[in-house]
Amino acid sequence: MLGYYIYLAVIVVVLLILYLVSFRRYREFVQEYKADFKLTALASMSLLLIDRLKLMHRFPNVLSDIQLKIRQLYDERRGTEFTKMHLAECISMFLVIVLFSAVFGVAADGNLGMVIFGVVFAVLIPIVLTQKLTDRVKERQEDIILELPEFVNKLVLLVNAGMNVEKAIVRAVSQKKDAEKNYLYRELKQVVAEINNNGNFAAAIEQFNKRCRIQEVSVFASTLLLNYNRGSELVIALRGLSRELWEKRKAVAKIRGEQASTKLVFPMVIIFIVILVMIGYPAMALM
Repeated sequence: MLGYYIYLAVIVVVLLILYLVSFRRYREFVQEYKADFKLTALASMSLLLIDRLKLMHRFPNVLSDIQLKIRQLYDERRGTEFTKMHLAECISMFLVIVLFSAVFGVAADGNLGMVIFGVVFAVLIPIVLTQKLTDRVKERQEDIILELPEFVNKLVLLVNAGMNVEKAIVRAVSQKKDAEKNYLYRELKQVVAEINNNGNFAAAIEQFNKRCRIQEVSVFASTLLLNYNRGSELVIALRGLSRELWEKRKAVAKIRGEQASTKLVFPMVIIFIVILVMIGYPAMALM
């Protein structure tokens, strides 16, 4: 039992030292990314471990895939910083679970199984968070596919009314409410910024395509660039594309509906079991 107290004391002392050494050094960095990550109170400790152990440089192959997903979800230009914060979140959760497993192990009179379970669970945390990142990327791609047909329709109406493509994009984006909460319009706002700064339109569309990394957006970007100065031909091309995109949107909406119904199955099974126990137990007790 004494060994467990020593184990817990060592963990607490190490975490305390890490916190005191790292807090001032990483306070401003953590504050900048506080809105996007959890356990930021412990992030400074994790960031210190990342820098001292050079984890960003030791595992480039593992982190490259994570960084690619991070760049799609957050700021493309600060992908490295966001990846570092994601890694810090994983380490912070690992440390918290290890600490609590030690506390519960001591509370359970030195239960070694509790400690082992906590360590194994803590090791799985990075895998779970990375999978969650993958799910968010997939959700982002689906959200863009759902929103893109409506945007193309707006573009067709505005171009057909006599606007050039640049002004039509600016007008369509400016009319969208809560554009910051929408993945497609968040990327389009960067295109609008390039247009307003007299930047190269073709380069802005190509960068927009690279940021989205979706086949449907690639087709849309190619259609714009190929028919950019062709007037009525651009409208015809966009109308044809719009019909295809609406079919893709229907398919995505159908898949999401099926997923929602599947998620309801498990809670319904649990409710059924609870009701069965509530009804069956009194009957069995009377027998």
